[in-house]
Amino acid sequence: SAIEQIFPKVRAELLRLLFNDAEQSLHLRDLARSSGLAVGTIQREIANLRKAGLIVERRDGNRLYFRANTAHPIFPELQGIARKT
Repeated sequence: SAIEQIFPKVRAELLRLLFNDAEQSLHLRDLARSSGLAVGTIQREIANLRKAGLIVERRDGNRLYFRANTAHPIFPELQGIARKT
């Protein structure tokens, strides 16, 4: 897909899942199930996206949920790319 031409495969898939519906929060296992990627691979990329401020997390008990950071300056562009692909 076009998004995979711009970003590495794992990042592209996480951006697609998290930015397509920015109001949706996903748990690590949800991301793994939806993407078909290994949990460890997702954890590494989640750390990169968090460091860049592109995603935010919230804790519910012992679970961490992730969603797109709608306050980030490039959020609209990334959401547009995610929706178009």
